[in-house]
Amino acid sequence: MPYKYTLTAAAAVILILYLIYRFGRRRGEDDASIEQVPLPVDPGGGVSLTTGQATQVRATASKLWEELDSAGIWGRDTQPFQDYLVLSDTLFVAVYNDYNNLFGAMDQRTLRQKMEDENLFWAGVRVKPLFAAIYDRMDKFNLK
Repeated sequence: MPYKYTLTAAAAVILILYLIYRFGRRRGEDDASIEQVPLPVDPGGGVSLTTGQATQVRATASKLWEELDSAGIWGRDTQPFQDYLVLSDTLFVAVYNDYNNLFGAMDQRTLRQKMEDENLFWAGVRVKPLFAAIYDRMDKFNLK
């Protein structure tokens, strides 16, 4: 009988601590925002994107999201990452910004953070060097 009150009190304390944690975490997520990175200027190009470039940026960002968000039990398609890596500097940063605008608030992670988290689970030989090359390029523009 005396354990009944102790267990009830312990459960109540754990519940209260859990609720405090959840509300605090949610509050911190609401305050967090992912900042835009200014686009670099390619030689011979302007800062604004053409309609074709904007379409390419949106398609690449969406493909990256689809691949990063999928379970990938039977393997991963590395093509979206290869496509991302070969883009010009301006488009590379534009895809990063577009990805963060579309999916960053939902996931609370930037493209790089999502890739780093997923990279832990992707043990494929083709993926590690590809991600390393993308990280090197992200470092060039300080994309965190």
